[in-house]
Amino acid sequence: MTPINLFEQIDISRNSNLLELFSLKKTKKGQVLVKQNKKESDLFVIRKGKFSVIDEQGKRITLAMLGPGNIVGEMSFLLDTPRSATVISTLDGQVYALSRKKLPELVEKKPVLSSQFLMGLCQLLTGRLRETDGMQNLLCGDEDFSKMEQVQKLAKELRSREKICNLDFDEPDLMEICEIRQVKKHYTVVGFSEKSNDLFLVKKGLFRIYSDPDSSVVLAEYGPGLMFGELSFIDGNTRSARIVAEEPGEILKLSRKVLEITLTKNPVMTARLLLSIGEFLAERLNLANLIIRLLSENDSI
Repeated sequence: MTPINLFEQIDISRNSNLLELFSLKKTKKGQVLVKQNKKESDLFVIRKGKFSVIDEQGKRITLAMLGPGNIVGEMSFLLDTPRSATVISTLDGQVYALSRKKLPELVEKKPVLSSQFLMGLCQLLTGRLRETDGMQNLLCGDEDFSKMEQVQKLAKELRSREKICNLDFDEPDLMEICEIRQVKKHYTVVGFSEKSNDLFLVKKGLFRIYSDPDSSVVLAEYGPGLMFGELSFIDGNTRSARIVAEEPGEILKLSRKVLEITLTKNPVMTARLLLSIGEFLAERLNLANLIIRLLSENDSI
């Protein structure tokens, strides 16, 4: 089997192998592709045409115009949540469509292709999170927005889930590819601007994410069933935060090199792990967008 560079930049819209997972659909001018607040989870890649993204909550606002190569519906696809905006075709067009319902079957039957497809989604979300993290830092200054009531509520909901991931961190196949680490209270697992790109899965303990080496601003708190270090793991860039154990804990450490090896030995595990990372990135992006809206509202008062 020819080795695959899993972490190379993947453009789903230009990858003919990945597009084989999709079905091609035609759209008419004025056709609603997705409807805001509707519970549906298909993913679309625009092949031809132009589409407007509209916020219909209150005053009708056009948020963006999309064209060939753009992806539509990735958040609902990953999280199975209602659509956040309406998307309408402004010209006759064509889209590639993939139903979330088909994903489990694809993971089992075409795990290598599914892994590449999910990596492409993870790269897309990672880029957006890098941008929103920068906006948060500009807006918050020295304010610890983790103490904002609405942010706490959403973060608590995230942490209260038994598992955000579709993986059990005690699964033998997962444990086999990870290094188990016991950490002491106040131990810095990841340093700000550190040149490392391992992924960490939390089995026990509580970990706080700080915005820079000396800041006391808490970006997030993660406990069992969650993960951290996913941005650098996906894009290979330096760390954008400092991560400290607030109590003794146990974490699983996974390297990029090991995951690439796993793609050839156990591609189904690779695809399932990348799906979990994608779901977590989407949840993080939801929270980041909420924080930006709250901070922007505070600045306008």
